[in-house]
Amino acid sequence: YDYATPLTIYRELPSGEMLQVNPSTTLDTAGFGEMMSMYSASSLMTSSMARMNVFQPLIDNEELLASQYDVLAGRMPRQYDEAVLIVNSRNEISDYALYTLGLKDPAEIKGVMEKLMAGQSITSEDKTFTYDEILALRFRLLVNTDVYRRGESGWEDMRGDVEYMKQTLEGATEIRIVGILRPAEDAVATSHTGGVGYLNALMQTLLERVNESEIVREQLQNPEIDVFTGRPFADAKVTLSAKDILDNVDQAPEQYREMLGKMTEEQLDKLLSNPVFAGQAQRMADAEKSSATLEENLTRLGVSDPASPNAIQIYPRDFESKEKITALIADYNAQASEEDQIKYTDYVGLMMSSVTTVVNAISYVLIAFVAISLVVSSIMIGIITYISVLERTKEIGILRAIGASKRDVSRVFNAETLIIGFAAGALGIAVTLLCNLGINAIIYSLTSIRNAAGLPAVAALALVGISMALTFIAGLIPSRMAAKKDPVVALRTE
Repeated sequence: YDYATPLTIYRELPSGEMLQVNPSTTLDTAGFGEMMSMYSASSLMTSSMARMNVFQPLIDNEELLASQYDVLAGRMPRQYDEAVLIVNSRNEISDYALYTLGLKDPAEIKGVMEKLMAGQSITSEDKTFTYDEILALRFRLLVNTDVYRRGESGWEDMRGDVEYMKQTLEGATEIRIVGILRPAEDAVATSHTGGVGYLNALMQTLLERVNESEIVREQLQNPEIDVFTGRPFADAKVTLSAKDILDNVDQAPEQYREMLGKMTEEQLDKLLSNPVFAGQAQRMADAEKSSATLEENLTRLGVSDPASPNAIQIYPRDFESKEKITALIADYNAQASEEDQIKYTDYVGLMMSSVTTVVNAISYVLIAFVAISLVVSSIMIGIITYISVLERTKEIGILRAIGASKRDVSRVFNAETLIIGFAAGALGIAVTLLCNLGINAIIYSLTSIRNAAGLPAVAALALVGISMALTFIAGLIPSRMAAKKDPVVALRTE
């Protein structure tokens, strides 16, 4: 689940400086922060920017996670304040992640980006870390509301106060790296490609602390007053009474201050009954309103309802599950209004549709060739059986002479065709299994995909059965011909 509440995480560098590692400030360091903010209103860009953060939530399915990753060191996270570093199949993480996490000097990235934009070559220094160094990494979770302190006129943003921020982070929750994960060798795909993975419990804990903070409770208890300025919100309906005006004479227009200072509350009440003065008082009230709204303040404070995530990412187990999810979305859209419908583009579906069309075309061609081969092979088996009947005519006569029935003679040749079918099927399965070894070795060397070609045991047995059935059918006519031969004529045949 993705929430509008930002997960703000810092790391203390060896120099003592506190580096914000999430949301990532790497682009700001490189000078691209202003450009990215221009597009932040776009939902697609916002999603893309979120993907650029090194910290990503792990999926809640423990069984699926265990099947996708091998634990190189440490263990899987169990508590909300535990996380894991995810590397690629070569035990590597990107330069971007190194800069973001402060494992490389973030100041270097600006020079790197300038060279890149100028078309100059870039050399990246490889850095090696031991497992113990990675497992020793510690981070601090900053609760979004902790950066505000109550002042004389309202709550103040203290992010510009270095000493205040340092003290706040020293008392913040510590997040520990407890494991290092690598994609499993037999995993076709993984839900995360690199960076730091944390449990959903960390975000839930953050949401609870934000929602229970003093500033949020104060704002929710006074939904018409801006906690930062102490003034009514721009969309709040506020009418000043005589007492309110007299209590704030110094904020009234200059031409009215002397007059208001000499008036009593009763006199002012009578004056406000005049529409002209009442209108002026209302304009005074409107001038004192805050430019913000309640929704803007709650967003600024990072308030989110745990039951209402900003976005949901769904990871199907397989293509069949993906089709079920697509069907559920279609059912929902059929019942929802147009503005509430879920609009999506199934990129995998589009690609698979094209691939399926090509594969089906190839399959139809192969099926045609196989069908021709089966027809030809069946005819050849029938001819071989017929030749066998011709060459063993005298044997047929002897069998009939000693009391064998027509059915017994037919069974002899049917058994022969079944034996031929079994031997052919078994030989075909053996050749297939041998070929699979070479095919898998070639595919693995080219794509790193293991066991791409395989023959299930049930399919092998079915193929042998089909082979026997085809040869049996092909030999039915010759076997009937053998059974119908006249014993006397058969015995005379040389």
